[in-house]
Amino acid sequence: MSRRLTELRKAESPLAQDENVLAVDQDIDRYAAMAAFNTSEGGKEVRKALRSDIASAINELIRGYAKLSHAELQAIGAKVDARVSLLQAMGNAKQNKEDAEKTLDELTS
Repeated sequence: MSRRLTELRKAESPLAQDENVLAVDQDIDRYAAMAAFNTSEGGKEVRKALRSDIASAINELIRGYAKLSHAELQAIGAKVDARVSLLQAMGNAKQNKEDAEKTLDELTS
């Protein structure tokens, strides 16, 4: 729970029960956990593995694009897309947390 929501609950503000406020507060918690994971050894290893998987998939695509079936090309594309999306989500976690905190402040001001 964010510091702002804790303050609202202590003050017994009706905003502490608002669905939008609670949703943004959950987002803050989620982004904070991702940001903390990013700086951990495990997070660094996951990011390294994702980058390696992306490079391998791109190499597979380069080596076999002329021989691969449409379904195989789609599978490689989906693999790259999923890993890039996860890598981006991890990389954006800190900024997303800050943005969500600003949104929470706006909702509760």
